[in-house]
Amino acid sequence: MSSANLEMAAATSTVHAFRDDALGDLDAVGVAERLRRGEVSAREVADAALARAEAVNPLLNAVVLTDRERIRQAGRTRRTGVFADVPTFIKDNTDLKGLPTRHGSRAVSGAPAAADSAFARQYL
Repeated sequence: MSSANLEMAAATSTVHAFRDDALGDLDAVGVAERLRRGEVSAREVADAALARAEAVNPLLNAVVLTDRERIRQAGRTRRTGVFADVPTFIKDNTDLKGLPTRHGSRAVSGAPAAADSAFARQYL
């Protein structure tokens, strides 16, 4: 599908990412409950989220960078909190150590952030 056709499809239709996977049709609370009960692993949830994002991003053009290394770390460290290991997206206006903070613009330097922002430290 050409770039123009992708743009037209995105502008004129609803895009659904739902699949028969570890995320099912659940919201973040439901995914967190499945993780807590051991029905799915953090890795399964991370893989499902990545597959969904890759499937719909050509239509949405919403994800500008995928940090596969952090995704691979899913479930390898003991995390606590209600939403531990529930996948999320973080806008590129938030400093994440080692990743560029471009504020949605190519005019901003692509230099990697030296440290996580206070928000990122609390959130992640």
